[in-house]
Amino acid sequence: MEKPKKLIIAGMDILDVSGPVSRIILRYWLKAFNKSKWLTIIITIISFLGLGIGIYLKETNRKEQEEAKRREVLTYQQQIIQLDQMANSLSNLTLFIKEQRAKLKENEDIVALLQKEKEKLAPLVEADRKLVNSVLDVQQEHFKSEVQSERWIGFGLGVVASFIASLVWAIMLYLFKKKKVTS
Repeated sequence: MEKPKKLIIAGMDILDVSGPVSRIILRYWLKAFNKSKWLTIIITIISFLGLGIGIYLKETNRKEQEEAKRREVLTYQQQIIQLDQMANSLSNLTLFIKEQRAKLKENEDIVALLQKEKEKLAPLVEADRKLVNSVLDVQQEHFKSEVQSERWIGFGLGVVASFIASLVWAIMLYLFKKKKVTS
């Protein structure tokens, strides 16, 4: 195998710096360059452009993936914040439920106490109701008997009032006639 010429760029022999694969590629390139300079340059430029475009597309894709991951992480952070808020809401709801349960228990105890008092007072209320009904019945009977006498008294007073009014009227007519006669 023949040793290629030295290729010195920036004071360094590229053949010494590059790896075994690079050396093989470089040997083929030098052979092609020695045969046809312009074709090798054009192919090299097209290859480097393709390689550059490939690297650019790969880098763009990598950046897009990183951005997607960043957005995903941001979404995860938002989800964590929402979960924390939900946990806080659930904690508040649990506290509210405990308070309502305690109030409900208090109300249940009050209702039970009132029910016991109602049971104790029911006989008294029933007795009082009977007493009240008896008193009202007696009062109604008394009222019925008084209504007759009040009607007779009212009738008598009406007759007396009519008599007095007739008397007053007769006196006034008499006095009026007497005054007319004297005048």
